Amino acid sequence: MSIICIRKDFLAVFFLTVAIIAVSSVFAWTSYTETVDYKTERNRTILKSLFEERLRTLEKLTVDYSYWDDTIELALLNKDASWANNNIGNYILNAFGLANSYLIDHENVTVFSFGNRHESRLKKVQSSSKYHNALKETVRQLRTSPAASGFFHEIEDRIFLVAISALTYEERLGERTNNEKAVLVLLKEVTEKNLNDISNGFEISGLTYSDNSKKNAIGVHIVEGAQKPSIYFTQENSFWKNSAHVLIPLSLILLLLVFLARLALMRSNLSHHLNEELQSKNAELLQVNQNLENEIKEQIKEINQQKELAESANRKKSTFLSTVTHELKTPLNSIMGFSQMLHSNKQKNLNKTQLSWVEQILDSGSMLLLNINDLLEFSRIENADIKNTPETFLPREVFKECYDIINPLAKDKNIKISGVPETDRLLHVDRNKLKQILLNLIGNAVKYNERNGFVKFGCRGLGADKIELYIEDNGIGIPKEDLEHIFEPFYRVPNVASRIEGTGIGLSIVKNNIEIMNGEIRVASTEGEGTCFTVHLPAHNVDTQKEPHHFDI
Repeated sequence: MSIICIRKDFLAVFFLTVAIIAVSSVFAWTSYTETVDYKTERNRTILKSLFEERLRTLEKLTVDYSYWDDTIELALLNKDASWANNNIGNYILNAFGLANSYLIDHENVTVFSFGNRHESRLKKVQSSSKYHNALKETVRQLRTSPAASGFFHEIEDRIFLVAISALTYEERLGERTNNEKAVLVLLKEVTEKNLNDISNGFEISGLTYSDNSKKNAIGVHIVEGAQKPSIYFTQENSFWKNSAHVLIPLSLILLLLVFLARLALMRSNLSHHLNEELQSKNAELLQVNQNLENEIKEQIKEINQQKELAESANRKKSTFLSTVTHELKTPLNSIMGFSQMLHSNKQKNLNKTQLSWVEQILDSGSMLLLNINDLLEFSRIENADIKNTPETFLPREVFKECYDIINPLAKDKNIKISGVPETDRLLHVDRNKLKQILLNLIGNAVKYNERNGFVKFGCRGLGADKIELYIEDNGIGIPKEDLEHIFEPFYRVPNVASRIEGTGIGLSIVKNNIEIMNGEIRVASTEGEGTCFTVHLPAHNVDTQKEPHHFDI
């Protein structure tokens, strides 16, 4: 009887195992096909998005170079071949990896063309209806908001990115004409090397122009209307690799069934059965504990790796900021230097309008230099590379320097600035850092103020050993809920971030520099009425002058 029961149990387990294996196999195959289809569609989506992104970049480049007055005056009207070659010719081809560039006037006559096989490629592009549609679209754009049109085209069995932008000319300062119908056309070839870079960067196997007669080659249509796919990639079709997430649970199920069959065959001996079950449970508990310990170790290892990656990325970001700002500062210094030479007008050959243009260049350059200095300071703070070089000086000396820099910007908004040093106690702090602090605070007071407003800044004694610096305005103010966040890096008040440009690091730098100089900063603000920042710094000496020097607008 016992043998019969054992056989029945064994047969039941056997047929149950066969049924589970069959169902699991069907599920594994379905999961495998879905995984392959998902990966294929993902790769197609990535490729199309990448090509669209690069076309938008080329369109922006085309707009930038078609927006120059010199492109019309020197290239289109004067047909200056040397200027064209150094700006919209071989220079732009080499600098941005382009294949060809063309300047075409309103009668569809090619004024200049650059690059290999430029004539044959232009004919093929102009024979396409997409070219004429793009040409109409870019000419239609208003000159106050120029935009390029672009499309993909197949030339010599290669994908070419084509961007077209109408030239626009500024007859009077700030006013663009809409009479010019000439266009700038740029062509960029997608080479095999570009495909290899995409393949390596986004883990898309075998990306190429040719299907190489491979059975698993999958085509992607990039060029609209093309009869065959533009590019191909290969898809790994390994059943075992793509079905591992199903096969592993299936294996565990089979192991469990073997365990159940073993229990069924040992049913006649209850005590032995209970002993085996107890041993099995103990073993499972030990395995779970071991797995849990291993999982915790792996998680700790992964967290440490992520921490190292984050710290490495942060260091690279800081290095990048430092490098870029230094690289920007060098040409900006040249621009400022030459602009100052122009503004001096020693030859007396500039009229009032031209001098006002030069003043705008100097004002914009000054603000850009302030932003670059902020980025440099922020990079030093993140790298803990802060140098504090204290020196002894009167606060009003720095006040005058800041006044001279900010005043031209305030005049544009008809904002009255007044500097009121009420004490001449000496400070012994880093002069450059104090100047950067004041430029940030006074610049913000002007930036976030309304027209015809006022900004007042000054200093006064505070007890026997401190000096208080203050910057007060009647601008838009800061909401109460944002006051506790304004000194955080990259934080910007939401209701002004979309209307007024800024980096969000200025006040963070201000607070850090003040703390380095053993000072403190406070802020009081009422939304819609204005803001007042106060800075407390240790005084170096008693007053050295009885009557403080004031300067006002």
